[in-house]
Amino acid sequence: MLDSSLLDSHTLDMEQFHGRLIDLDSHIQPSLDDYEEAAGEVGRNFASSIRELLGSLPPEGAQQLSKLVGKEGTVFSEELVWKTKGAQAPGAFSAEGRLRTLDVMGVRRALIFSDPAVQATALAPTELGQRTMRHWNDFVIQFGAHNRDRLRVAALLNLQDIPTAAAELERVLAHGGRAFVLASGLPPGGLSPAHPQMDRIWAMLEAARAPALRRGRRAPRSAA
Repeated sequence: MLDSSLLDSHTLDMEQFHGRLIDLDSHIQPSLDDYEEAAGEVGRNFASSIRELLGSLPPEGAQQLSKLVGKEGTVFSEELVWKTKGAQAPGAFSAEGRLRTLDVMGVRRALIFSDPAVQATALAPTELGQRTMRHWNDFVIQFGAHNRDRLRVAALLNLQDIPTAAAELERVLAHGGRAFVLASGLPPGGLSPAHPQMDRIWAMLEAARAPALRRGRRAPRSAA
């Protein structure tokens, strides 16, 4: 979310921007109980691994990790909204909670990405990656349906098999998808991004005015 240090500034009146802000880099953070809903098999396995880790850590380390993977907060005070991180933050996982969080922050619209662990698996050139992609995208469709204008949740597009990716892109666009993350470090189907087999994908993204976003923390690149 936005830099909480702005709240402590005495030189910038943030009230003038309330309700006008655009958040371009937020994430959905599942708790251990929510990972399977968001990512299916991968989420279930990931939650199981964290539970095992919690059992092996010394008390202090387990307590710190528990704060990052606990249940989503339900108190929407400015203190908790701006300063709580991880799965315990208000609005960390639910669409309803995220909308309330955006209201407190004064954010008009947010571009929301997946949990990094889910994203890494869903974009991997494996059958498990394909299944995780579809499961996450189903979750994205439901999440964004609560308010398609304010909640711009990025779907994931695994390009291991280009015809499969094109069909998934078409499906998600038909259900309101607005942005898509691609793995920039893997050639689509072993080909160049400029290969004619990719023309249909680029054309659909351009027609829908849906950006293609590179995996990572660099600036997004438009599909147009």
